[in-house]
Amino acid sequence: MLILSVLLFILSFVFSKLYNNRSAVAQEVRTAEKYLHRQQKDFEKFLKDTSLLNKLIGSNETIKEFSVLASKRYSIFLYSVNDFGNSEMKFWNDQLITPSPDLLIAEDGEYFSQLSNGWYYTIKKTFSDSNGTGNVISYAMIPVLSDFFIVTDYLPKDFVYSKTAYKRVLISENVTEFPVKSDSGKILFYLDKKTSGAVSYNNRTTILLRLAAVLLLFLFIHRLAESVTKRKGEWQAIGLLVLLLVVFRLLTYYFPFIFNLRQFELFSPQIYGSNFVQRSLGDLLINAILFCWIVLFAWSKIQQKEKPSAEFTLRLKWITGIFSLFLLIFSTFILASVIRSLVSDSKISFDVTDFFGLTIYSVIGFAVLACLSLSYYYFSKILFRFIFPLFGGRKALVYFAIGLTALLYLTFRPGHPDVLFYIPVLCWLLAYTWLLNRHELIINRVRINIAGILFWIFIFSVSIAAIMLTENSKVEWEKRKRLADKLAMQTDPSSERFMSIAIQYLDNEFLSDNFYRFRNPEQGKALRDSI
Repeated sequence: MLILSVLLFILSFVFSKLYNNRSAVAQEVRTAEKYLHRQQKDFEKFLKDTSLLNKLIGSNETIKEFSVLASKRYSIFLYSVNDFGNSEMKFWNDQLITPSPDLLIAEDGEYFSQLSNGWYYTIKKTFSDSNGTGNVISYAMIPVLSDFFIVTDYLPKDFVYSKTAYKRVLISENVTEFPVKSDSGKILFYLDKKTSGAVSYNNRTTILLRLAAVLLLFLFIHRLAESVTKRKGEWQAIGLLVLLLVVFRLLTYYFPFIFNLRQFELFSPQIYGSNFVQRSLGDLLINAILFCWIVLFAWSKIQQKEKPSAEFTLRLKWITGIFSLFLLIFSTFILASVIRSLVSDSKISFDVTDFFGLTIYSVIGFAVLACLSLSYYYFSKILFRFIFPLFGGRKALVYFAIGLTALLYLTFRPGHPDVLFYIPVLCWLLAYTWLLNRHELIINRVRINIAGILFWIFIFSVSIAAIMLTENSKVEWEKRKRLADKLAMQTDPSSERFMSIAIQYLDNEFLSDNFYRFRNPEQGKALRDSI
């Protein structure tokens, strides 16, 4: 499995090198030409329908016929020209663009030009009106690249035929080896590989090869850990699994070109980004899955042992117990911070009352929360098996130690904004510790119990929902404040920003030339209104 995984990785890099050198831009050329040829043939088919053309010129088309034309991906314009050369627009199927003055006086043919909102491939054809009253000029304006004066989510700068093409290529003003031709063979424009600020994209074959290699590598790691369990023991197997997965994850952080995860929108920091570790929703998902894998593997190996530290020396018991105590508090604070960060540091909607506001990233976010909850539950159960024997069964000391350690940790972070957030989390941890270690409850005495599963699902669901509702309300409040500030700035003529603009040119030279106008009531009023 390991050899096969390495071979697949090597093959993926070979395909990636071939793809990045030439195939990436060549593929975009083929995609662009296929799109342009399809629209060009559709326009030619439209011009052959003389009955429909007569209806459009005479404004007699049906709603169904107009709806079909309005749904096309390019603009159609029909101009009637009388004997005196005067033209009048008789039909158009959208309001995105109109032929420029240069195109109106140009000869029949094919043109590629930059207009007010992007680059267009324009086809101009003139034919005689069937009524014999003059000529009809037809235009097909096929959008290639949208480029508005203001770029927003609704007005993006992007190639029309592909949502990802602009991340890879650009329209070159110089002649390159990648020309885009029309159906008649005329060169319209040239494409070139985007270099500055571009994210490398792999083809589908490369992605599938690397995905298969990773799955085989993970399967090898798991089988290796299982074999170490039989030969050396569970602790060595758990340590080996942790080491291999941590090394694998560090490689993806420090050598991102190995998998090139940024090519996927799931790994974009624009959707979610918190810190170096949780740089995107995809990184958080991977970390949650790997952590869950380690915890479930460790739990499967030591769940039969009520006191896994029984074989340790007294000194080692104290070290593992204290370390587990710190790890329990740290993991609890980290889990709560991640949950809060998913709401406050992302553009992901978790408002389940607004069903149509949810996206695929909302589903992935809930999957991450479920994975983290499952991991934390079994991770805490493992840690408690080292913590409780340390205090000889005196549970009150456990609660005291958890509270004291957490408060000392928060004491050394004065003024940190997370302190007030961690205090309720600490109270939750104490209540969770009490619930988890109440052996007299039936739900904890039976290993596989529907009531127990539902109970812990309820506990984690309520806890996560409380954090998310609180953060949702804060995010909503910040949105309202920003909206209120924006409206106040737009409606208050005496605001500091508008006043600074108004008095920018009211210098001493202006006042010396115009101050006398204030003495005249009419001129003074006009001057004040002007200011």
